[in-house]
Amino acid sequence: MEPYQLILLIPEPSMRRTPAFERARALAKTSGAALHIGVFVHSASIDLARLFNSAGASLAREAQLESHRHWLQVEAEALRSEGLTVTTDVAWTSHPAQQALELIARLRPGLVVKDADPEPMLAGRATVDENLLRRDQPPVLLVRGDAVAPRRRIAAVVEHASGEPAAFDNLVMSTAAELAAASGAELHLIHGGANGDYAVDTFAGSHGVAQAHCHGLPDAAAAAIAEFATRIGVDLLVVGVTEPPEARRPWHRGTAERINVYASCDVLSLKQHQSPVTRPQAAGGTRVSLPAAPPSVMSRGAPRGAGPGLRA
Repeated sequence: MEPYQLILLIPEPSMRRTPAFERARALAKTSGAALHIGVFVHSASIDLARLFNSAGASLAREAQLESHRHWLQVEAEALRSEGLTVTTDVAWTSHPAQQALELIARLRPGLVVKDADPEPMLAGRATVDENLLRRDQPPVLLVRGDAVAPRRRIAAVVEHASGEPAAFDNLVMSTAAELAAASGAELHLIHGGANGDYAVDTFAGSHGVAQAHCHGLPDAAAAAIAEFATRIGVDLLVVGVTEPPEARRPWHRGTAERINVYASCDVLSLKQHQSPVTRPQAAGGTRVSLPAAPPSVMSRGAPRGAGPGLRA
């Protein structure tokens, strides 16, 4: 598969090198992809202060933005010194999901890398991660834990390996196989069939998965899949988002979203159906009415890029 041409990194606005930052850096170095870093900054207290002291709140907001601009400029220069092509955006927004979707629509990256939401289940509304999984076109890598440690075990999650494998099943499996080969990690298959199933063994063997690394979890819930992955020491789960865009009900989490809720490792979600970028939705099914996002306050015009493959 072709390497990605452009990776979009959405790190936490903590002005430090987060696990997603380090993972995106490593991916860009090994794949040769350009890297665009989009940082979304917000303070509810500063926005509230505008009601009483608009000028003071504006100064406080600009000071916070300037701190993030300076930090990001220093980090971008450090990455460029390593030979990477880096562009950046800093934006003040109370709607990070909307800002992320608009950035994706403008840049068309081949991969989005993001620190996983610390609170993956929010009452009444979808998280940023869920909006990315439901609405954006490129694959999404949600990063947790230590991004410096080398990967030891990578597992593909395929629900229908016991039947005739679909092209998308093969894409999920081959992506996991390529990542495992590139990082020297063990390759595992977690599937919805029975252990010892001939079709499963044939499917696994065609992708170089040892029989001992095939794990059948018939009718397993996402929580059980995530728990099993933790038990066998999986560092990265590769899953597929199979629901078409029109079937992704805002109040219903698909398999990939539910695995992301419970996973303790990184999760790479591939999309079977690419959908146009739209506004995020609330958990009750109504569209969120959002004001126009403020313009980003750093460089624009990053190179566009897309590609079905990934090397890490």
